[in-house]
Amino acid sequence: MSRQTSKPRNNKKNSKIKIKTSRFGELTVKKDTLIHFPEGIYGFEYAKEYILLEHYKEGSPFKWLQAVKEPNLAFVIINPVDFIPDYTMQLTEEDCKFIQLKDSGDFALMTIVTIPGDEPQKLTANFKAPLIVNVSSRIGRQIILEDEKYLIKQPLFFEEIVPIKK
Repeated sequence: MSRQTSKPRNNKKNSKIKIKTSRFGELTVKKDTLIHFPEGIYGFEYAKEYILLEHYKEGSPFKWLQAVKEPNLAFVIINPVDFIPDYTMQLTEEDCKFIQLKDSGDFALMTIVTIPGDEPQKLTANFKAPLIVNVSSRIGRQIILEDEKYLIKQPLFFEEIVPIKK
């Protein structure tokens, strides 16, 4: 009588990895949820893989982009359209090719938020250099927009405008 042994399946879609983070502790995530930035993010070119995490408060427009191999590296990110409804950008053919984008609607758009330690209410976002991610291939890239109307430090919240006295 022969005995059949089954080899463990190496199903990449279901395989998981552990990530150590300084903010969220140790996380176990599916490999197929990782986002790969082959060029890195400006100033952080050494970190290529990230995981997208929800913010603590349900319904919050803020999310976290946590580096997989750098426990202390995590960015607060937003969808710029949540703050500027008419935010527009044009992807170049090179950008589409780079992230392997076949359908123009198949990408996620994110901007990195900066929170000043001394005045968190004055947070800004980099609307000039958004992150684009192909939701199918999970490949991302940071692009720099030529449009002058968007700022690197775009305020997200504006203080109340007080009318000028005549």
